[in-house]
Amino acid sequence: MIIHIVLAICCLISVELIVKSNFKIILSSLIVISKKVLIVLTSEKISDCWKEKIIPYYAISMFKYSIKLFFIICIIVSIFFLPSFLISDFIFFSISLLGIIESIIICIAYMKIRNVVF
Repeated sequence: MIIHIVLAICCLISVELIVKSNFKIILSSLIVISKKVLIVLTSEKISDCWKEKIIPYYAISMFKYSIKLFFIICIIVSIFFLPSFLISDFIFFSISLLGIIESIIICIAYMKIRNVVF
């Protein structure tokens, strides 16, 4: 029973972290910049001089967004690893089929409730 409660708490914290950190906006910005880089690199109408100037700017922007996403994902993973020091089977339960299904249900239910309340 305690494993389910701890899993629910971890899911709620993870969802709040994703919402508060603008994970969706960061991910979409990374995708937009990647598309721009692809357009610039494949275009024959853009001069090499302009490509040399703009590609480093895009690379730095992509690096910043990638680092942000990496840290958010690392924090979420650590949120799920921390309870394993107190509850021995927590990691095995959270990556089992039942744990994944329960996590998905908890996260979806929490998001629905959160949208109604806030």
